[in-house]
Amino acid sequence: MIRPLLWVAGAGLVLGITGFFLLTGPVNMTGKSTPEEAYFRIEKGMTLRQVARDLYRQGYIRHAQAFVIAARLTGRTEDIRAGFYTIPDNLTVLDLLNRFAEGEVITRQVTIPEGLTARRMAGLLKKRLGIDSLEFMQLFSDRDLLKRYGIPAPTFEGYLLPETHEYQLGVSASEVFTSLVEAALKVWEDSTLTEALTRMKITRHQALTMASIVEGEARLPHERTIISGLYWNRIKRNMQLQADPTIQYLIKNGPRRVLYKDLEVDSPYNTYKYRGLPPGPVNNPGRDAIVAALNPDRHDFIFMVADGHGGHVFTRTLSEHAVAKDRYDKIMAPRRKELRKKQ
Repeated sequence: MIRPLLWVAGAGLVLGITGFFLLTGPVNMTGKSTPEEAYFRIEKGMTLRQVARDLYRQGYIRHAQAFVIAARLTGRTEDIRAGFYTIPDNLTVLDLLNRFAEGEVITRQVTIPEGLTARRMAGLLKKRLGIDSLEFMQLFSDRDLLKRYGIPAPTFEGYLLPETHEYQLGVSASEVFTSLVEAALKVWEDSTLTEALTRMKITRHQALTMASIVEGEARLPHERTIISGLYWNRIKRNMQLQADPTIQYLIKNGPRRVLYKDLEVDSPYNTYKYRGLPPGPVNNPGRDAIVAALNPDRHDFIFMVADGHGGHVFTRTLSEHAVAKDRYDKIMAPRRKELRKKQ
């Protein structure tokens, strides 16, 4: 009777020691060297055995079955999450299982500048995250998606929030697109914005359209509300907005310098031809531009021209505007001359 008990005890001790080394031993048990830090991908829907197989094939573990056993010993068989992971050289198997279970995936921050069109945004996101830019642009005009989010327009232009976003490496175009739309709609949960809509008697879509023009014009933060007031003044006077950002929206492969021929394009977005706001946003404005569109400065300005130093000169009459424009042309003349020499 004593011998069987000793045998069981010995077997238990061996299993215990084996389990200890399985969990606390280094993850690269193959003896095959691994980089100081490497990437490993777990795709959605992968089973524990498939993960173990890929770890083995990529040289991270000696035996796939040993990894499966280690997962069972720790109760981690159902906890593994999809994503890209770093696997430093000094990780133990237990560390690795915990990392997979807690979803310590690689993330990447992407800063989307205010005022980008969706097309330029798609290019940036392709470069930074590797998403499918074609799929992104298909979603941009997806009718079912527009209806689901209650967007009263043929596209999502203006409804993609530009700011710093954080995404998992390997994120899909659909996941990124949805996050941008939902972030943009969340901005409107601010009661001060909805109250401003009521006060100004305009729709959210109209506010975003004005915000996109302000975003396209303003280079200096303090000018946003001045520019907003100027364009609302022109609308009240039934004047053409003559806003260059709306022309830029019509230029293929822009932005570039606006030419006289661009002002002749027949489009409802051409605010040199048609009065009032264009049909929709001409870029994706940030929060500050949205706030400015809804909180315009009160003044009598209806004209503006660049000052040659990044800002604008605002004027009330056509004669004042002509003087400001002449001053700008004189500032720019030598710069343009130098530019022509370089070309």
